[in-house]
Amino acid sequence: MNIVSQMCAIAVMFVIMYFYISQKKIILHTSKAFVEVWIAGLLSLFFDIFALVAIEKRSGYPHTATNIICKLYLWTVTWVAMVAFWYICVDIFRKKELECKWRKRLWIFGILTDILIMVVPIKIYDSDNIVYTYGPAVIITYAVTVILLALILMLTKNTVRL
Repeated sequence: MNIVSQMCAIAVMFVIMYFYISQKKIILHTSKAFVEVWIAGLLSLFFDIFALVAIEKRSGYPHTATNIICKLYLWTVTWVAMVAFWYICVDIFRKKELECKWRKRLWIFGILTDILIMVVPIKIYDSDNIVYTYGPAVIITYAVTVILLALILMLTKNTVRL
């Protein structure tokens, strides 16, 4: 099990937060959104590690427990993309009503995505010191994440033109 890259990413996350906190600033709505993105990213890294440990130690636990932990990691991946999308909405939409409308849509989309991830199967590959998950749950996660990243780029590009 190799978690060195995740540990390095966690260290970088804490360095980013240290510099963020050390700067004197007014707490704005976008500041709260940034902290939420940071928390989502950190949780995703921790759940990535938990999923790797669960896969490595799965012989001592029920198969269902390992699958749930792996799917919770997938949830956090989609959550990072959703929170990043919301962060862009906070920054782009000047009207609070428009931001709230998009956030409500995003939560509904997220809940439906998370239910779908939990319902469909996930498979585990573990051989020759290579560990990963694959299958429909992973495909849904990547598809949702790519869609949200495309929407983020589209919103950002359209805003830059204004």
